[in-house]
Amino acid sequence: MVPLLYETFFAALPGADELHSIPSGYFKVIVSEVNGLMEASAFIMQQNASRRDDYCATQVTIDEVEARTGLDIMPVLPDESEEIIEGMLGKLATRLGCS
Repeated sequence: MVPLLYETFFAALPGADELHSIPSGYFKVIVSEVNGLMEASAFIMQQNASRRDDYCATQVTIDEVEARTGLDIMPVLPDESEEIIEGMLGKLATRLGCS
């Protein structure tokens, strides 16, 4: 399942005969924990993103994903860790090929 965003009206499906919504975008949050060290990165892509787009340019904080979706991405994380991990651009992105 791809996590979707419904922030704005994107488009209508031609000839559709029932009510529907097309997502305005989608997001991905990647979390890794090795030996107690947690790293995370988050990305938000617009619906009209191309496969050739540089996903690294779409990196955001997990806090931004939470604000735009209304979700609590890491609900069991202690508050002090949550502020640090969710409030900064993820260090995991460098391991994903972003500079």
